Order: sequence, then structure tokens, then C-alpha cells
Amino acid sequence: MNPWHYLSKWFQNEDSTPFLTAHGKPLYEYVEKEPKFSCLFNEAMATDAQFVASVMTEHCKGVFEGLKSLVDVGGGNGALTKAIADAFPQINFTVFDLPHIIEGLEGCRNLLYVGGDMFKSIPSADAILLKWILHNWNDEECIKILKRCKEAIPNKENGVRLIIIDMVMDHNLDHKSYETQLFKDMLMSYDDCRFWKAKK
Repeated sequence: MNPWHYLSKWFQNEDSTPFLTAHGKPLYEYVEKEPKFSCLFNEAMATDAQFVASVMTEHCKGVFEGLKSLVDVGGGNGALTKAIADAFPQINFTVFDLPHIIEGLEGCRNLLYVGGDMFKSIPSADAILLKWILHNWNDEECIKILKRCKEAIPNKENGVRLIIIDMVMDHNLDHKSYETQLFKDMLMSYDDCRFWKAKK
């Protein structure tokens, strides 16, 4: 939580995030250069994979009907995709993430790992999955990501299937839930405070 200690310094400089102030480089660049931190970061991103996969495979089966292929953009170590691939062996899955994230990971019968940059291009598929991706980026960057997603789905005859799993704040939360959400927002702010800084 080192960036927390740099909040006051960050407010006084032009860095885009407290993480940048604390470490001298943006989060994803730091992850790329620091293998131990990268491993820890990817494990943290995968902690909810089994839960999300069970909800998707038990309660959202219709989303996968008729699919032959799906790309999990920013899928990290593939924990979520592996669990979904086990439930839908007839679908070919691709975990797409930065090359250093997927380096050394091995696929299986219906799971492949591909390295690349989601801002440049995304591998073609019948459907695209974005889990915990869009909240990391500003509006312009989200638009770029969504455009790449649209380009990656060549057959649009049956519509475009874009599966987005992300955080949405419920305005009717009870006090404890609201407090928990605010705390989570504070934890996220140590990495990405561009919005706050722009409002300053």
C-alpha cells in the first residue's frame, strides 16, 4: 500500500496516479518489470474467478449458447477462462493479455493463451469477455477498447456478444454495503486517481 503514503505528495505534482509518484512508473509498467509483483498482482486478480465462473455457468448459460469461440481480454493467468472452458468444452477460448503476463502459461484442449495489446487489436472470436477491465481506464480509453472488441467480432449477423463484468454502484445500498463500496473505491484510488486529479 506504498502509494497511500504518497497521496499528499501526489496532490502537489503532475503525476497521473499516486502509484506513479511512489514507484516512478505506472502500475502496468511496474507489473511488467517486477516479476514478483506481477505474480502477486495476477494472483489477486484471479481470487474471485471460481465464484464468477460458477455464477456464469449456473445462471448465465444462455450467454454461451451458439458460441464457437470467446476471447477473455485482460484474462491474466486464465483462472476464470479455465473454469468456464471446463463447463463449455465445445467452445474455443482464448486468454488475451500482455505478453509478459501470459509468458510460460500453457493452454489445453479448448484454451489458448495469446499475448498482445488490447488498444491495438484483439483476436477474432464470436464473443468477447471483459472482466474488471473498463473501470481501470478513462472514457476515451474505454471507447478504444470497445472499438477493438467490435472489430474482433467479424460475424455480426447474430449481433455482437460482449460480456462485461464490472463494478456498478447501487444507489439504494444499505449503510454497511455503501461503506464497503466506498472503502473499495479508496483502495482503487491509490492506483488510478486521474479522474480526481482532473477535477482538482
